[in-house]
Amino acid sequence: MKGKFGFWVKALAGVVVLGAICFFLVGNSLIGAASVPESAKRPVTMVLFTEAKEVEFNESVSSDGSIKARFYALVSPRISGIIDDIFVREGDKVEAGKTKLFQIDNEKLRQTVDLDTQALIIAKLSLDERKANLDNAEAELEQSKKDFARTEKLYKASTSRTRPGSASATRCAAWPVPK
Repeated sequence: MKGKFGFWVKALAGVVVLGAICFFLVGNSLIGAASVPESAKRPVTMVLFTEAKEVEFNESVSSDGSIKARFYALVSPRISGIIDDIFVREGDKVEAGKTKLFQIDNEKLRQTVDLDTQALIIAKLSLDERKANLDNAEAELEQSKKDFARTEKLYKASTSRTRPGSASATRCAAWPVPK
């Protein structure tokens, strides 16, 4: 029993000695850290105080940013085309109806006007042709009415001269009577 008891005493003594060594090492670093003031840990920066003075700056500062306009307007041309020249820049003041903003390419406009003029001439000629055809058809209608009236008059005159039952009366009766 003496052997077992001695073993436990030695083991307990070893644990106590180890704990004391750990406490001594860790405790000193914690205590030493707590005793050092904060100013000793950071580098020291010297600060000079002077009286404020009003000074004019001769230098400029540039910065990136965006500006939103208080007033803006959407501008669109009355006719479509390619813009040939722009007379104002962003931010310029303009007056409605007075300031010329841009110029549309004139060549394309001239070509469009020429094409439309030619189309108008063709349409007028087509109208004149149709009027002439209408006048011709009306004249033919009048001539046909006159021919019909003359034929009807001749028919009536020829049927009144022949006696019923004769050869000429039978021949005239076979003709259709216009209505």
